[in-house]
Amino acid sequence: MIFFFAVFFELLGINLHDLFTNQFFDNFSHGGVAGHSLNWRIQNFYDNFLRSGMLILLPGLVIYCFTKNQNNGLLIWLFLEFAGISIVGMYASQHFKNLLAPFALINANAFNYLTGTRKISPKWSIPILCLFIFPISTEPLLSVKKIIFPPHPQIEMDGACKNQQPDDDARKRLGIWIKENSSVSDKVFIAAYGAQSQAYSERISPSVYFNVTPTETAQKRLFKIWRRINLQ
Repeated sequence: MIFFFAVFFELLGINLHDLFTNQFFDNFSHGGVAGHSLNWRIQNFYDNFLRSGMLILLPGLVIYCFTKNQNNGLLIWLFLEFAGISIVGMYASQHFKNLLAPFALINANAFNYLTGTRKISPKWSIPILCLFIFPISTEPLLSVKKIIFPPHPQIEMDGACKNQQPDDDARKRLGIWIKENSSVSDKVFIAAYGAQSQAYSERISPSVYFNVTPTETAQKRLFKIWRRINLQ
Protein backbone atom coordinates (compact mmCIF):
# COMPACT_ATOMS: atom_id res chain seq x y z
CA MET A 1 0.00 0.00 0.00
CA ILE A 2 2.82 2.41 0.91
CA PHE A 3 4.61 1.54 -2.33
CA PHE A 4 1.42 2.23 -4.30
CA PHE A 5 1.02 5.71 -2.78
CA ALA A 6 4.72 6.44 -3.26
CA VAL A 7 4.45 5.66 -6.97
CA PHE A 8 1.18 7.59 -7.20
CA PHE A 9 2.71 10.72 -5.69
CA GLU A 10 5.77 10.45 -7.93
CA LEU A 11 3.55 10.26 -11.01
CA LEU A 12 1.77 13.42 -9.85
CA GLY A 13 5.10 15.18 -9.47
CA ILE A 14 4.85 15.44 -5.69
CA ASN A 15 8.23 15.33 -3.96
CA LEU A 16 8.06 12.61 -1.29
CA HIS A 17 10.61 14.37 0.91
CA ASP A 18 8.58 17.59 0.88
CA LEU A 19 5.39 15.62 1.51
CA PHE A 20 6.87 13.91 4.56
CA THR A 21 8.44 17.12 5.87
CA ASN A 22 5.44 19.40 5.45
CA GLN A 23 2.73 16.97 6.56
CA PHE A 24 4.48 15.05 9.34
CA PHE A 25 8.01 15.94 10.37
CA ASP A 26 7.38 19.69 10.51
CA ASN A 27 5.10 19.13 13.52
CA PHE A 28 8.14 18.04 15.52
CA SER A 29 10.65 20.62 14.28
CA HIS A 30 11.58 23.75 16.20
CA GLY A 31 9.63 25.83 13.72
CA GLY A 32 6.43 23.95 14.46
CA VAL A 33 4.51 23.08 17.60
CA ALA A 34 7.64 21.57 19.13
CA GLY A 35 9.03 25.09 19.41
CA HIS A 36 6.43 25.98 22.05
CA SER A 37 6.97 25.57 25.76
CA LEU A 38 5.26 23.05 28.02
CA ASN A 39 3.34 25.88 29.69
CA TRP A 40 1.94 26.91 26.27
CA ARG A 41 0.68 23.37 25.67
CA ILE A 42 -0.87 23.06 29.13
CA GLN A 43 -2.63 26.41 28.67
CA ASN A 44 -4.02 25.28 25.30
CA PHE A 45 -5.24 22.02 26.83
CA TYR A 46 -6.92 23.93 29.65
CA ASP A 47 -8.55 26.50 27.35
CA ASN A 48 -9.67 24.14 24.56
CA PHE A 49 -10.62 21.01 26.51
CA LEU A 50 -11.13 21.60 30.22
CA ARG A 51 -13.10 24.78 29.54
CA SER A 52 -15.09 23.30 26.64
CA GLY A 53 -18.41 21.48 26.50
CA MET A 54 -16.57 18.16 26.28
CA LEU A 55 -16.03 18.34 30.01
CA ILE A 56 -19.59 17.06 30.57
CA LEU A 57 -18.56 13.77 28.92
CA LEU A 58 -15.98 12.95 31.61
CA PRO A 59 -18.48 11.72 34.29
CA GLY A 60 -19.78 9.15 31.81
CA LEU A 61 -16.21 7.97 31.23
CA VAL A 62 -15.65 7.54 34.97
CA ILE A 63 -18.91 5.58 35.37
CA TYR A 64 -18.06 3.41 32.35
CA CYS A 65 -14.65 2.50 33.82
CA PHE A 66 -16.42 0.94 36.84
CA THR A 67 -18.95 -1.10 34.86
CA LYS A 68 -18.47 -4.86 34.81
CA ASN A 69 -19.25 -5.57 31.15
CA GLN A 70 -17.23 -2.75 29.64
CA ASN A 71 -15.88 -2.90 26.11
CA ASN A 72 -12.14 -2.30 26.37
CA GLY A 73 -12.06 -1.53 22.65
CA LEU A 74 -13.82 1.80 23.30
CA LEU A 75 -11.30 2.74 25.98
CA ILE A 76 -8.39 1.78 23.72
CA TRP A 77 -9.94 3.82 20.88
CA LEU A 78 -10.28 6.85 23.15
CA PHE A 79 -6.73 6.43 24.46
CA LEU A 80 -5.22 6.17 20.97
CA GLU A 81 -7.12 9.25 19.76
CA PHE A 82 -5.93 11.27 22.74
CA ALA A 83 -2.39 9.94 22.30
CA GLY A 84 -2.41 11.09 18.68
CA ILE A 85 -3.51 14.57 19.76
CA SER A 86 -0.83 14.66 22.46
CA ILE A 87 1.96 13.61 20.08
CA VAL A 88 1.44 16.79 18.09
CA GLY A 89 0.81 18.70 21.32
CA MET A 90 -1.04 21.69 19.91
CA TYR A 91 -4.30 20.82 21.71
CA ALA A 92 -6.32 22.97 19.31
CA SER A 93 -10.09 22.84 19.76
CA GLN A 94 -10.62 21.18 16.35
CA HIS A 95 -8.26 18.35 17.29
CA PHE A 96 -10.51 17.23 20.15
CA LYS A 97 -13.32 16.47 17.69
CA ASN A 98 -11.64 13.09 17.17
CA LEU A 99 -12.61 12.22 20.75
CA LEU A 100 -16.34 12.75 20.20
CA ALA A 101 -17.10 9.35 18.65
CA PRO A 102 -15.57 7.16 21.39
CA PHE A 103 -16.80 9.57 24.08
CA ALA A 104 -20.37 9.37 22.73
CA LEU A 105 -20.38 5.56 22.69
CA ILE A 106 -18.84 5.38 26.16
CA ASN A 107 -21.42 7.77 27.60
CA ALA A 108 -24.26 5.88 25.88
CA ASN A 109 -23.07 2.65 27.51
CA ALA A 110 -22.70 4.38 30.87
CA PHE A 111 -26.26 5.74 30.63
CA ASN A 112 -27.54 2.29 29.66
CA TYR A 113 -25.71 0.84 32.67
CA LEU A 114 -27.31 3.33 35.06
CA THR A 115 -30.85 2.87 33.70
CA GLY A 116 -30.60 -0.90 33.21
CA THR A 117 -28.30 -2.46 35.77
CA ARG A 118 -28.74 0.13 38.52
CA LYS A 119 -32.47 0.45 37.82
CA ILE A 120 -32.45 4.24 37.95
CA SER A 121 -35.93 5.50 37.20
CA PRO A 122 -36.50 7.48 33.97
CA LYS A 123 -38.10 10.08 36.22
CA TRP A 124 -34.58 10.92 37.38
CA SER A 125 -32.36 9.81 34.50
CA ILE A 126 -34.12 11.79 31.73
CA PRO A 127 -34.02 15.18 33.56
CA ILE A 128 -30.35 14.59 34.40
CA LEU A 129 -29.61 13.77 30.75
CA CYS A 130 -31.46 16.89 29.58
CA LEU A 131 -29.51 18.98 32.08
CA PHE A 132 -26.29 17.84 30.39
CA ILE A 133 -27.52 18.15 26.79
CA PHE A 134 -29.51 21.39 26.73
CA PRO A 135 -26.62 23.81 27.44
CA ILE A 136 -24.79 22.38 24.44
CA SER A 137 -27.87 22.34 22.19
CA THR A 138 -28.02 26.13 22.36
CA GLU A 139 -24.84 26.43 20.28
CA PRO A 140 -26.59 25.90 16.89
CA LEU A 141 -29.09 28.63 17.79
CA LEU A 142 -26.27 31.00 18.71
CA SER A 143 -24.50 30.17 15.43
CA VAL A 144 -27.65 31.03 13.43
CA LYS A 145 -27.97 34.27 15.36
CA LYS A 146 -24.35 35.12 14.52
CA ILE A 147 -25.04 34.55 10.81
CA ILE A 148 -28.19 36.71 10.79
CA PHE A 149 -26.78 39.37 13.12
CA PRO A 150 -23.00 39.32 12.67
CA PRO A 151 -21.21 40.82 15.67
CA HIS A 152 -19.35 44.06 15.11
CA PRO A 153 -15.81 44.31 16.49
CA GLN A 154 -15.60 46.37 19.63
CA ILE A 155 -13.19 49.27 19.34
CA GLU A 156 -11.08 50.40 22.26
CA MET A 157 -10.36 54.05 22.94
CA ASP A 158 -6.98 53.72 21.22
CA GLY A 159 -8.67 52.33 18.10
CA ALA A 160 -7.34 48.78 18.51
CA CYS A 161 -9.75 45.92 17.84
CA LYS A 162 -10.24 43.50 20.72
CA ASN A 163 -10.55 40.51 18.45
CA GLN A 164 -7.63 40.57 16.04
CA GLN A 165 -8.56 37.28 14.34
CA PRO A 166 -11.08 37.62 11.47
CA ASP A 167 -14.06 35.28 11.37
CA ASP A 168 -14.74 32.75 8.61
CA ASP A 169 -16.92 35.15 6.61
CA ALA A 170 -14.19 37.81 6.61
CA ARG A 171 -11.61 35.29 5.44
CA LYS A 172 -13.94 34.18 2.64
CA ARG A 173 -14.49 37.76 1.49
CA LEU A 174 -10.74 38.38 1.54
CA GLY A 175 -10.08 35.28 -0.59
CA ILE A 176 -12.75 36.25 -3.13
CA TRP A 177 -11.34 39.81 -3.31
CA ILE A 178 -7.86 38.43 -3.99
CA LYS A 179 -9.25 36.17 -6.72
CA GLU A 180 -11.02 39.09 -8.40
CA ASN A 181 -7.94 41.32 -8.24
CA SER A 182 -5.25 38.89 -9.38
CA SER A 183 -4.55 36.53 -12.25
CA VAL A 184 -4.24 32.75 -12.18
CA SER A 185 -0.47 32.92 -12.68
CA ASP A 186 0.05 35.21 -9.66
CA LYS A 187 1.45 33.68 -6.48
CA VAL A 188 -0.18 35.22 -3.44
CA PHE A 189 1.06 34.97 0.13
CA ILE A 190 -1.47 35.59 2.91
CA ALA A 191 0.24 36.03 6.25
CA ALA A 192 -0.81 34.48 9.57
CA TYR A 193 -3.84 32.15 9.49
CA GLY A 194 -4.53 32.52 5.78
CA ALA A 195 -5.23 28.93 4.68
CA GLN A 196 -8.98 29.52 4.29
CA SER A 197 -8.51 32.76 2.36
CA GLN A 198 -5.90 31.03 0.21
CA ALA A 199 -8.41 28.35 -0.74
CA TYR A 200 -11.12 30.87 -1.65
CA SER A 201 -8.63 32.92 -3.68
CA GLU A 202 -7.71 29.86 -5.81
CA ARG A 203 -4.16 31.20 -5.94
CA ILE A 204 -0.95 29.32 -5.18
CA SER A 205 1.21 30.52 -2.31
CA PRO A 206 4.97 30.96 -2.91
CA SER A 207 5.54 29.23 0.43
CA VAL A 208 4.28 26.07 2.13
CA TYR A 209 3.82 28.04 5.35
CA PHE A 210 0.50 29.76 6.00
CA ASN A 211 1.18 30.69 9.62
CA VAL A 212 4.55 32.14 10.62
CA THR A 213 3.55 33.71 13.92
CA PRO A 214 4.00 30.91 16.52
CA THR A 215 7.77 30.61 16.75
CA GLU A 216 10.85 32.60 15.89
CA THR A 217 12.27 29.64 13.95
CA ALA A 218 9.22 29.56 11.65
CA GLN A 219 9.59 33.26 10.95
CA LYS A 220 13.29 32.92 10.09
CA ARG A 221 12.50 29.99 7.81
CA LEU A 222 9.87 31.99 5.94
CA PHE A 223 12.17 35.00 5.50
CA LYS A 224 14.85 32.66 4.15
CA ILE A 225 12.37 31.37 1.55
CA TRP A 226 11.43 34.93 0.60
CA ARG A 227 15.08 35.91 0.10
CA ARG A 228 15.61 32.91 -2.13
CA ILE A 229 12.51 33.80 -4.18
CA ASN A 230 13.62 37.42 -4.57
CA LEU A 231 17.04 36.33 -5.83
CA GLN A 232 15.49 34.24 -8.61
